[in-house]
Amino acid sequence: MPRAIELKNDPSKWQGIFIKELILKSIRNFFNKRGFHELESPILAPTLPQERYLNVLSTKIGDQEIYLIPSTERYNKLVLCAGLGNHFVISKVFRGMEELSLNHAPEFTMLEWYELDHDYTHLMESTEILLLNIKNYLDRKLKRTVSSKLTYQGQNIDLSAPFPRLSIRQALKQYCSIDLEEIQTLHDFQNIALKKHYNNAKEFDWQSLFELIFANEIEPNLPADKPCFVYDYPVQLCPLTKVNPNDPLVAMKVELYLAGKEIANGYTEQTDWQEQERRFIEEQKARKELGLPQINMEKEMIELMKLGMPTVAGIGMGIDRLAMIYADKANLSDVNLTSL
Repeated sequence: MPRAIELKNDPSKWQGIFIKELILKSIRNFFNKRGFHELESPILAPTLPQERYLNVLSTKIGDQEIYLIPSTERYNKLVLCAGLGNHFVISKVFRGMEELSLNHAPEFTMLEWYELDHDYTHLMESTEILLLNIKNYLDRKLKRTVSSKLTYQGQNIDLSAPFPRLSIRQALKQYCSIDLEEIQTLHDFQNIALKKHYNNAKEFDWQSLFELIFANEIEPNLPADKPCFVYDYPVQLCPLTKVNPNDPLVAMKVELYLAGKEIANGYTEQTDWQEQERRFIEEQKARKELGLPQINMEKEMIELMKLGMPTVAGIGMGIDRLAMIYADKANLSDVNLTSL
């Protein structure tokens, strides 16, 4: 049944959409009070930062291929180099995919924000404050008792800070019996995976193998009653992130999980233009070896980084998934006006 007819026939189905509307208002209030600029990001881009498994949607204008942005990161980095400072952006972003699911759609709403002179640990603290601020805003607007507690699909969740924090080193050791040093080469990683009965391990590259083991052995063990930060990801997965100066095998990246869903992904941004260019070239080469479509190399960002990029931390948050959880809905379509 078309979504508009559903809404017409059952006005209660507007609830998820209205919850998302209130979340967007609360986010803007949050950052406006903190003096952040709001950036209006274009949704078309001639080039993109290189990531080996990025699945993009594109179109043509004349003979030029143009991409629908998978995140606003390209434009965030350009304005940071140009001197904008602390800012946030709320925008539609787009990802190609093989199939739709309850938690995935090719078009969704993304919040990204960037804070100067901070690192990913500060982003964790800001995120804790933001999520509770949103919950309290919804409570007041919906005339509910203001509380840090919510219920999603029968699971009680406490949004009070601090959220549990789990490093990838800890997670691999605790849930997979793997030391990070043991899996630095693809050959070693595949052999360990074979011993764990991933019988098709030889068919996977390093990143795909890590994501498989993470999904099967780490993600199901993350806390259900609290949001959880997972941080310090292997450098192999983080082409736009600074390496942790205290541990050269990991990058200063953090992901937030809430109700079993990845909600946000942030990091201490790479500011060295030479290292960034090297990683882009490495990712582009990997895409070619994997037989994936080539993406036009992001050169404008590199040229601006040569002029100087400030120390900054940035994070992207999926608003649709967040709205699903706050509205206690099981499907992304329940918080949007239309769905494919």
